[in-house]
Amino acid sequence: MKHFAFILLLVLLSTSAFAQESFDWPQWQGPDRNAISKERGLLQAWPEKGPPLAWKANGIGKGMGGIAVSKGRIYTTGDIDGTAWLFALKETNGELVWKAKIGPGGEVGAIFTPAGPRGTPTVDGDRLYILSQHGELVCYTTEGKEVWRTDLVKDHGGLVPLWGYSESVLVDGQKLICTPGAKDGTLMALDKMTGKKIWKSPVPVPAKEIHGRFSSGRGYDSGARYASAIAIDFEGQRQYVQLTAKTLAGFSASDGKLLWQYDPVAAHISCSTPIYQDGLVFASSAYEGGGGEQPAARTLRKDGDVEAVFKRSDVKVVESSYIFPFIAHAPLEPQNCTAHYKDGKLEIRSTSQTPQIGKTIVSRLMGMPEKDITIHLVRAGGGFGRRLYNDYMCEAAWISKTVGAPVKLLWTREDDMQHDYYRSGGFQYLKAAVDNNGKLVAWQNHFIGYGEGETFTHSGQIDGAEFPSRFTPNFLMQSSVMPLGIKTGALRAPRSNVYAWVFQSFLDELAHAAGKDPMQFRLELLGNGPPKGTQGVPPPGLMDAQRMIDVVKLVAEKSGWGKQKFPKGRAMGIGFYYSHRGYFAEVADVTVSVNKKIKVNKVWVAGDIGSHIINPGASENLTQGAIVDGMSEMLQEISLKDGRVAQSNYHEHLLVKMSQTPPIEVHFLKSNNPPTGLGEPALPPILPAIANAVFTATGERIRTMPMTKQGFSFA
Repeated sequence: MKHFAFILLLVLLSTSAFAQESFDWPQWQGPDRNAISKERGLLQAWPEKGPPLAWKANGIGKGMGGIAVSKGRIYTTGDIDGTAWLFALKETNGELVWKAKIGPGGEVGAIFTPAGPRGTPTVDGDRLYILSQHGELVCYTTEGKEVWRTDLVKDHGGLVPLWGYSESVLVDGQKLICTPGAKDGTLMALDKMTGKKIWKSPVPVPAKEIHGRFSSGRGYDSGARYASAIAIDFEGQRQYVQLTAKTLAGFSASDGKLLWQYDPVAAHISCSTPIYQDGLVFASSAYEGGGGEQPAARTLRKDGDVEAVFKRSDVKVVESSYIFPFIAHAPLEPQNCTAHYKDGKLEIRSTSQTPQIGKTIVSRLMGMPEKDITIHLVRAGGGFGRRLYNDYMCEAAWISKTVGAPVKLLWTREDDMQHDYYRSGGFQYLKAAVDNNGKLVAWQNHFIGYGEGETFTHSGQIDGAEFPSRFTPNFLMQSSVMPLGIKTGALRAPRSNVYAWVFQSFLDELAHAAGKDPMQFRLELLGNGPPKGTQGVPPPGLMDAQRMIDVVKLVAEKSGWGKQKFPKGRAMGIGFYYSHRGYFAEVADVTVSVNKKIKVNKVWVAGDIGSHIINPGASENLTQGAIVDGMSEMLQEISLKDGRVAQSNYHEHLLVKMSQTPPIEVHFLKSNNPPTGLGEPALPPILPAIANAVFTATGERIRTMPMTKQGFSFA
């Protein structure tokens, strides 16, 4: 495994008395946590070729944390093969003095998050402290002996931030200050000698909630993010100041009491350590808030005035962010093709989903007319969109012509998974308002995906027709894109396979904020739809509200929604979605154990795909397969490591097992409409149905996929 090198540059000092003193840097941002060094006599100008290299140390792993310097030693952290380590090096030559195991390393949180610890060690006398990205807080002696450890998540109810804990803990007198970001306390003081809790602070309530509104970020608004706390003295009172997910707050050093707060100072991403000077606190977070909200690049649809509604005193405002990863198609049968080039003719046997397109691109690649290419279609072991792209067909044809012989090409599973056209990942930031009658009156969505300019990456687009567009008078859909260096493509139920989870989960949040039954809330919202006849029929294919109402009512009837009383840890969840000209609503009955194991007890499906179910047996099979496929997608993720796809097979890109598959009861509602397809539309609603049931059973909302990021898995 290749490891980053730690490099120390020797900066030449003057011969003044200051140069003879030792000025340590024992914690994040220096002795006073203000990024100001007490050292003097430094270089007055930077050498043209930079200062000379003093030494270089290898083998200390990867990570994003800084260094602490104390009494001739340098302390830092790194990840080696999935384990987080603390290292002590000699300041003079970089020689390793000792290393100590912190705990599990590896990636945590969002898409493509680099592995390794994020925090900087804090040195206090003969002890030092480090917080891992997963929340393990450990105290060591400066000789590497472990003194105590505690887990911010398991022991104190903390919620791991999106990109992992990044805080460098603060030592102040006998107290150690950290930010678990728990629902029952944002900041926490521990006895630095024993690790025992002294106090937990209250959770700052955002001002908009004080004024009669409700807000909810990833769990809640005052969770931990990526800043580190500072200690200040103001008007004779010692305080700890910290920047949380959405609030800048000051807490009493003696008992953790909330003294003041300012919000919103940030939105979702808060990285900067606050600065205190002359009675003023400075904090910056220009990521969608604080230093200036990052505007969306494009507006896809705008109805009414959402901002005016959000300012009203008679509404509850709900905010949430949802994050989803890239995933692979991962069909059971990898890509394969047989090709035979002979005498200027090419014969191909392929599993392609688009054989005519394949013929065209092979023709261009080979420089031969299409009439000289014959393609025979053979049965395929699953495609799900992967076999749309014909790269394997081109490869087989080229090899056959090059070697002058027939070629049977079969990719390995590893090749197939690591050279896919991936389902695109993305971020959705949502904000909505319900009035005193529990009615949705405003909806705003900022979708951040991938692409260039106004062009989304392939199958990673979104548009302004997404529900509840047209069903609420104030609606704003906006988007921004980021450049992307990997291929993306259509996966079964393209886009819908994850957008349904986002929108239907957020609808569920709104139902709970409105104090309404989630099923009834959806039916009332659907009842707000445009008058019959204005929805359109395919094309353009806008959703017909009445058809969706009918399938929602059918699945409610078949599942016995609201007629059962479940024990703690068990609940039902609902999701519906219109996609690919099909109308589907689904209910999941789940049980969640104390260790977050989800058992899906049963799934009910109601669908409307027109007036005829042409092949009843195959239709039931397609629908049940879609449910299993959707469950698998709740576990899957494609990430990059050293510029390459990290996952290689099913042990890393998981599939639901037969033992985890629930009974699936399928019902079709025949309507007076032309028959439409079934390969796609049954999949999307199962993700929100399960996620919404999990929330009702546990009180924890799944806002990040794969759900394993939040500790959930299937039993």
